Amino acid sequence: EVIAVFGLQMSVTGSALSTVIAQWLAATWFLSGVRPFIAARGTRGPQWLELTRLARVSGVLTIRVGAMLVILSGATVVAGRSGSGVIAAHQIVMGMFILLALVLDAVALPAQTMVGEAVGLGDRNIVALTARRVYIHSVAIGAAGTGALLLAAGPVARIFTTDTDVVNAAADGLTVLAIGLTAGALAFAG
Repeated sequence: EVIAVFGLQMSVTGSALSTVIAQWLAATWFLSGVRPFIAARGTRGPQWLELTRLARVSGVLTIRVGAMLVILSGATVVAGRSGSGVIAAHQIVMGMFILLALVLDAVALPAQTMVGEAVGLGDRNIVALTARRVYIHSVAIGAAGTGALLLAAGPVARIFTTDTDVVNAAADGLTVLAIGLTAGALAFAG
């Protein structure tokens, strides 16, 4: 992207072109990686029994992601209808939300794998120990994030803009995000 946008002076067109090229390369790499497994099964069509099992296992995750998308999209719609300053502040808050969500997911996702493996082994002690540690670490990260964000909401907003109205609105939004962060950390751990 840097080469297309800055080196070749292609601006937004270069950005779009490089994104398409990267996606095609990723798709090609993915398909070359799964081809041996498809060939080993001797079939190219969908395996409905396997898909049904996977859908049942991933149902809770699908509901979680779907609910988050509905809430985040709804917040964007409301912000978009409230004026350019509010949508700019919303973008700052959403960026911080995504960053914090990724940090919390970095703790929760490996733990989900460990819990799944322990459940598969039938070792409830490891399940309980892992869950307890994940809750403790997530709450600690959430509490630290809450404190840091409450203290730094204004300065964080000023990193992105000098517009006073946007800074004030973003600082308010970051404060609300900070207040919900510890509870959100528990939700991510769960």
